Amino acid sequence: MEIDDVDEAEISEKPQQYNLILCEKEKLVKLLQKCWKCETRKTEMDIVYHGLNMNISVFCVSCQRRWYWSNTKKCEREQSGSNSKLSRIHILLTSAIITTGNGFQNVKQLFDVLKSPFFSARTFNRLKEKYVYEAVDVQYKKQTNVVKELLCETTDNNGTLNVMGDGSFDTPGHSALYCRYVIMEAVTKLVVEFEILRHKSGEKKVNMETEACEKAFENLMVTYDSAIESFTTDRSISVASMMAHNFPDVTHYFDSWHYIRNQKQLLPLKPWIRRFINHVYWSIQSSGGHDEMAKEKLLSFFMHVADIHEDFQNYGWYDFKIVTSCEHKESDDVNRKTPDFLDTKNPLHVKALNALLAVIEKGGRCDAIGKVSPYFATSAVESFNARAGFYASKKRFYSQKGFNSRTQLAVLDWNSKQIDELNGKRVVIAEKKFFNKTTKQWSVRKQKTEADYAFRNEIADTSLQLYAKERIATHSDEPEGEDDGSDCDEHEIDEELSKDVFEVDDIWDHLGMGDSDEEEESVGDEEEEEENEEEKEDSDDIMEGEGMRMDDDEEEEEEEKEEEDEIEEVIKKKKKREPKKKTRKGTKAIHQESS
Repeated sequence: MEIDDVDEAEISEKPQQYNLILCEKEKLVKLLQKCWKCETRKTEMDIVYHGLNMNISVFCVSCQRRWYWSNTKKCEREQSGSNSKLSRIHILLTSAIITTGNGFQNVKQLFDVLKSPFFSARTFNRLKEKYVYEAVDVQYKKQTNVVKELLCETTDNNGTLNVMGDGSFDTPGHSALYCRYVIMEAVTKLVVEFEILRHKSGEKKVNMETEACEKAFENLMVTYDSAIESFTTDRSISVASMMAHNFPDVTHYFDSWHYIRNQKQLLPLKPWIRRFINHVYWSIQSSGGHDEMAKEKLLSFFMHVADIHEDFQNYGWYDFKIVTSCEHKESDDVNRKTPDFLDTKNPLHVKALNALLAVIEKGGRCDAIGKVSPYFATSAVESFNARAGFYASKKRFYSQKGFNSRTQLAVLDWNSKQIDELNGKRVVIAEKKFFNKTTKQWSVRKQKTEADYAFRNEIADTSLQLYAKERIATHSDEPEGEDDGSDCDEHEIDEELSKDVFEVDDIWDHLGMGDSDEEEESVGDEEEEEENEEEKEDSDDIMEGEGMRMDDDEEEEEEEKEEEDEIEEVIKKKKKREPKKKTRKGTKAIHQESS
């Protein structure tokens, strides 16, 4: 057997699958310290860090030979004669952080725990603004064209499109700054349009969801116009009024789940709750959009629970014209499967029936059942909104450009999965039963093949291409000034420190090297351009955590702590100066207010 065959057989993994690997510094220094020309370890080694970029220079004392090594390549440039100064790994990692829905601080803490160098928040924000966000937009537009082609085929086959929409906000509660409204095609479950509306300070308070819905639907009509037949939303009066006024040719439906959910808490007929909800769904779906039929089927529930299954027209509390009897089998078969029927002569039972009827008639809900969609529901849109929270968490504040790009990432994620399912690449491989605590019933969850997140790698490649196409390289790993030591760490390793047994930890202890602070990378050549970019970053940076802390400003937290300490000192001094009477009076007022 040849040596090459043995080497191939001993490799258990496929190296071509991985572009980056982790390596301990001790192993790397051991490998590079030896001079392979004169086979001696009498060498001097200099290590320089520029963020994640590690540059090593080794000089052999014996043969006077010098060699260099770097852990990453520089980004390629299309323009001839233009030297690239930016490391590939910085763009790749910036793209990976954004496309996986992470934040800079979380990833930096991971590298800090590993005691590994990391690039600065300043570099991260500049790279994401300049290249990654643009790359996300490029991939989003490509996918949008694919979605349009698929829907055009659907329109040619069926003649019409049915869409559904739902809105969500960037923060929980009533302090939202952004409203995102998403419109999805009902059959293919593909996101076809979204609109982000920002509430500006000082403006008159408006219904952000209705306004965002109107703008998104206007953009959708420009593309598909007469092909849209129906639009299903939650039971919003403002959206219904807007649709009737601005888009009268489009049939507007309410989602069945939103129609039912508010009745669930007020039902006094506990044994019949689940059967009543099922009856409402059946009334909507089996009526096929017929208003009066759906209403009579809904009210026939009151006849059934009272053990009345035919000749509904003989009872005067409602004029049944279409539905005059139950559609199930004989009553004897029903009695063995259903709860006890109610007695119309029992005052308690009559009171319960009237209470349920009052709930149904409240707010015109009974008449609105004809507007509930018998075919489509907005559950898929709500699932998308939940997935969008993975890329744009409601616990963080984003700039408008950042919130828009992260929404585009959510659309890329969602639509890529739906397209794979339509093409047969993603299929159901198993079904697992689980107990649903909400419905108190056993449900089935489908397990599908693992999703293909190829769009993330495509965004990283597009980011590198955008940098390569720049005429002038504005981003660099190198420090601007000679005396600027914040961008890099330089380490020297002498031959005396590693004679027989090479212990890298002992070397760093001997050199007195501690954990380095976060490296900042200077970008740009002209001071005027750098100041303009910094002003732009201050307005667009991401803030994380409580107190709306900026994601890209590490010094802000320390400044806030210093300000809080100063405020506490001032408060303590004031308390010492205040007379005791004021203190007693204030304490009394607190007790009175609390009581």
